[in-house]
Amino acid sequence: MAFNFLGTIESLSDFEEFQEFVETEAINIDNKIDHLVAEVQRYQELLDKFLVADLTLRNSYNKSDLPDKNWLSSPRQNPKIKITVPDALNGMDVDSLKKMFLDNIKSKREKNEFKIKKVRDLIEQINNEITFLTDQKDLYNETLSRISSRFEMDGFKEIEKYASEDNENIKNIKGDFGKATINGVEKYMITAINVVDNSITFERSAPPVKKGDTIIVSNGKNDGVKTVVGHKSYKTVIVSEPLVQESPSQSLAVINK
Repeated sequence: MAFNFLGTIESLSDFEEFQEFVETEAINIDNKIDHLVAEVQRYQELLDKFLVADLTLRNSYNKSDLPDKNWLSSPRQNPKIKITVPDALNGMDVDSLKKMFLDNIKSKREKNEFKIKKVRDLIEQINNEITFLTDQKDLYNETLSRISSRFEMDGFKEIEKYASEDNENIKNIKGDFGKATINGVEKYMITAINVVDNSITFERSAPPVKKGDTIIVSNGKNDGVKTVVGHKSYKTVIVSEPLVQESPSQSLAVINK
């Protein structure tokens, strides 16, 4: 499982990898917020058009209220009037009139009012999401900073900031994960170099490189900078430079940053 640690972190490099992931995702949050802000602006323009259409329609009816922008978001006042006729008779007559003009009411009033309410609701939802994402991003950064600051505390023993090295100043990372640290530099172990397809095969998995990236090979017959042109598998990359056959290989590679 990725980042499989909680309070006890085996090494600072483990946490720094997790920190890099969170910080990159925080940048993606910024991009999403920018998209949502633009979406709100588009909905606001659409809302203005619906409001203008509603005002234009009501201008044809002198007794129709001309609503401001808050009209649909607040309930109308219901005036208290004294009932002088049986309410049931009024209800039946009004219902009869509404049935005669039901299509007109729906097309000229209700549909447009519904669109305005719907757009307003969408704007509110998006604004709530923007607020939530902004708060979460601040929380992520605050939490990362709080954890990082603990590494500098005296007596903080949950991780060893610098793992001990053996006499040859080289150690395997996490047993058989196909990496080695030499003089503080993390290198990937190569098991074979093939001249037929110009490929380099790594012990556990290829470094996280893409087309156009370069790696530096050392400790063998193919020392030097190699340019990645593609992947043959998750363990094997293809490079553009000519290679010398090594099988098995004791070479090491580091990502050229």
